Amino acid sequence: MKTGSTILLFLSMLATWALSADWYVEQDGTGDFLTIQDAVDAAVSGDVIWIGPGIYEDVQVIDYSYQSVRTCVFVSGKTLRLIGSGADATIIRVGLSPGYDVRDIGVFVHNADHFLRIDDMAFTVGDYGVFVQAGDLKLKNCSLSECDQGLYSRGNQIELVDCSFSDCADYTLIGQCAYARVSRCEYTGNGYLYFSFCDRVDLLDCAFDSRIGATILRVPEYTVEDCTIQSTYRGVGIYSSDGVIRNNQFYGSDTEAIRVERGQASVEDNIIHTGDGCAVSIGRDADVTAHGNEMRAEGDCVRLGGLHQSEDLFYDFRWNDWGTTDPDEIEGMIHDGVDDPEIRGFVIYIPFLGDYVSNEDLDWGAVKRLYHTSP
Repeated sequence: MKTGSTILLFLSMLATWALSADWYVEQDGTGDFLTIQDAVDAAVSGDVIWIGPGIYEDVQVIDYSYQSVRTCVFVSGKTLRLIGSGADATIIRVGLSPGYDVRDIGVFVHNADHFLRIDDMAFTVGDYGVFVQAGDLKLKNCSLSECDQGLYSRGNQIELVDCSFSDCADYTLIGQCAYARVSRCEYTGNGYLYFSFCDRVDLLDCAFDSRIGATILRVPEYTVEDCTIQSTYRGVGIYSSDGVIRNNQFYGSDTEAIRVERGQASVEDNIIHTGDGCAVSIGRDADVTAHGNEMRAEGDCVRLGGLHQSEDLFYDFRWNDWGTTDPDEIEGMIHDGVDDPEIRGFVIYIPFLGDYVSNEDLDWGAVKRLYHTSP
């Protein structure tokens, strides 16, 4: 049903844009308008607004919910496309108001049942670069910097492509949407990605050099794939979500490269090199399997914690590269029920990559019996 609705929405957008008009915003007066908001007000669904180079700092105040919003652009009830002259040329800057009773937002979107696409623009200095209360959004080739939160979105379908987020103080939130796709984006500084209560999330081919890479909370279906995550606190946190973490590179996490709690993760074919932390941390009610990974850590490669269930659990970590073929050394990299009897969970790591002794396929029951050490 969702797929059919998505196709209908896409076909509707194509039909709308086939009849579109073009509007031009130029600060030197050579276009149709001097401000972006004037162009948005004049446009109808399907129109394209071309925005010339310059720093756009004109704002309007909108009373919204329990506080006021200062914004450069307000979009409501229209399907539009805004195209800048490049993220280094077309810049929206709203500044920061004193106090907490006003929110400063570059583009404020309340656009239920409509679609907004923004290309080739920059958003800087504000509480939010882009704030989406309702509607579908696509950002491509955009830069968001020096904002409290680069993006806050509670729309239906959200897509970020080839965007950069830098020096944002807090997380970029994408929540309560049917589908979120983030691809080929870059994150630097303290800001990170936070997905919550989405039906599906795809995080693909992104680069992070930040305190945290991404947090995924209550997402029934997710994929984290082909990303490079250099973090100082946590690479990816999975909470009450189910999905796959595949073909990524994790470096430098001082706590956990991957944290899974109350969810499911299939960890496949990753390079995971951490600092003083651990490669994979498994919390309560988590179902984690890991195969084909290269894991290196100065702390524990795998750590189980907070497991106080009534029966033993076994975690399938066979066929990984631990940097050694000595089973005793590998055992020393794992903190599980062998080390703490109160943890009724055990990591099964044999056979492992490079294992010259036991490469035959053992049935799962035999492996469990081999490493079942509880009374």
